[in-house]
Amino acid sequence: MPTALVTGATHGTGRALATALAGAGWRVHALGRDRLVLNELRASHGILPMQTDLTDRDQLRSLTEPLEIDALVHAALRLPAAARFGDLTEAEIDMALEVNLSATLHLSRALLPGLAARRGDLVIALPEGPGPLVPLLHAALTAFADALRTEVPPGTPHLHTLPCAPSPEVAGQRLRRMLSAATPKETKRRLSQ
Repeated sequence: MPTALVTGATHGTGRALATALAGAGWRVHALGRDRLVLNELRASHGILPMQTDLTDRDQLRSLTEPLEIDALVHAALRLPAAARFGDLTEAEIDMALEVNLSATLHLSRALLPGLAARRGDLVIALPEGPGPLVPLLHAALTAFADALRTEVPPGTPHLHTLPCAPSPEVAGQRLRRMLSAATPKETKRRLSQ
């Protein structure tokens, strides 16, 4: 059974991606902050909960180092509600950059060797929607994926960016197709069921 780690799995896109993979027969480790939602995901989908804050590097490292995964799905899309840049606080800017960008870079670096050895998948969900930081984060995450593709041998791991529009459910369908196309034949049969 293929195994995935999904960040931001308690809300929105992350939750849709985690449940889509679980429904496709994947063993899913779900990272998130909301213990109640994580417990609900375990009860309703068999998802393995991992309560943590992505900004706590030590706790994140202790939870993820022992994992052997076939896919790392970054979907922790935490964006401030303010529609204008001038209305953002320093804390909102820092949190958006920390969760959406820094955590993606650090976790990818930590888990990349294992993903490469298993010829797994690294998937980066791209933020969509209104807000002054969305275009910046979208561009930065896309540039990171493009730069990483030049650094690692082709297919070790497979690198994907995943647009999240128009809805989390559509993103979940795209993810299933994306990983089905990049996985061995025996796994493809399970994903397409």
